[in-house]
Amino acid sequence: MILYLLLDIFIAFVLDFFIGYPKWMPHPVKFIEWLGKNIENIMRNIINASSAEKVNALGEDVVRNTKRLYRNERVAGTAFIIIMAGVVVTVVAGILKLSLLVHPILFHVINVYFTYSAFALKTVATEGYKVFDALKERDIFKARNMLAAAVGRKTENLDEKEIIKGSVESMAESMADRVISPIFYAFLASFFGLGATVVYVYKTINILDQVVGYKNDTYKNFGWATAKLDDIVNYIPARLAGILIVFGAL
Repeated sequence: MILYLLLDIFIAFVLDFFIGYPKWMPHPVKFIEWLGKNIENIMRNIINASSAEKVNALGEDVVRNTKRLYRNERVAGTAFIIIMAGVVVTVVAGILKLSLLVHPILFHVINVYFTYSAFALKTVATEGYKVFDALKERDIFKARNMLAAAVGRKTENLDEKEIIKGSVESMAESMADRVISPIFYAFLASFFGLGATVVYVYKTINILDQVVGYKNDTYKNFGWATAKLDDIVNYIPARLAGILIVFGAL
């Protein structure tokens, strides 16, 4: 069983390496993002209802209300990531279990698909080469736009050196989050006969960290648990990525 699961990983990696994930094909990550937004909205309503209190005057009442809000946001944020991980595990594991009952070959086909969709080597490489090609053409404006699309931040004031620096940093982070970590957890899960289930637990945490893991007023408390959990699950893969980058630089 373990050898077959390892073969699934190899097939998934080859598919991602050569063709990537087609843009026209629905991606499981879209379901995670959609579900996350809906559960977040429910959690926000609960937070607002549980944190509300009548404040008749300025003073300690306002302070207590704020403390309660922050506490409720952390509790709700922790419940949020637990619920999301639980739902995704249930869905992926359920689909794999049902497919195994139908036929072992169907199980491996679906397991390959889930594993393949969790990898993003082709996508990361393509994003990097778009910036690289634009710089080769001496088109700074295009390079800024390509980098902005990859990192999701403002790049309009960056010069060529800053674009290169930003691109290298983005590719290194993306390689850790979207390539090394999924491969790491795919291998780890295979040795326990779990297939793509563990990979999608990781993907759920990582994707939601990009949604709620910000240190702004909206998410600094609600996204705290997700951000911490993302740091934990990426701890070993990130260090493996650092070693691989050094060897790759040779």
